[in-house]
Amino acid sequence: MSARQDGSRTLRVPGRIARGLTATVAAGALAATMAACSPREAGAAAVVGDRRITTAQLDQAVEGLKAGNPQNAQAQGLQRTVLLLLVLRPYVAQRAQQAGVGVSDSEVAAQLPATKNPDPQAVDALRTLVSLQRLQQSPSGANALQAVQQDLLKAKVRISPRYGRFDTKSVDIVDTAPNWQVAPSPTASAQPSATP
Repeated sequence: MSARQDGSRTLRVPGRIARGLTATVAAGALAATMAACSPREAGAAAVVGDRRITTAQLDQAVEGLKAGNPQNAQAQGLQRTVLLLLVLRPYVAQRAQQAGVGVSDSEVAAQLPATKNPDPQAVDALRTLVSLQRLQQSPSGANALQAVQQDLLKAKVRISPRYGRFDTKSVDIVDTAPNWQVAPSPTASAQPSATP
């Protein structure tokens, strides 16, 4: 401790302890910032209305599809496709049932021949894919798919930026431009170069 001119005393903190305290305070501030995020979004691959799809559920579905049918492991963009199918699942399932083209567990299991007990998340994703295909071929499919799109608009789909963003027009997960990339302004490229 050291004495001040006014008679009060101050505690001197060695540099390494001060740096440690600064790091602790910074970590606490970061934790407080992260806690400010909605609990539904922390660890979520997507939030669809009040339904949360966790990154663990997505990973489980992807691994289940790969294990059930090793050809799936070769698919380009499998993780994003599976996330889209999990987002669409309840809406597509409802419309497929209404159109009479629902998909049974045995039909889905037949498409995962390499496993006896398919992963439930993988089954959900695959059922959605088959239901979509059947709806597209159904006479009432166009109306059913429009209804799915309207349901998704109402649900307010939010995708974790690491997977992209949900495009309501194409009903797809699309790439997002990184926020650190700035598109060149049209006036910057249209200006004539200076002559010497």
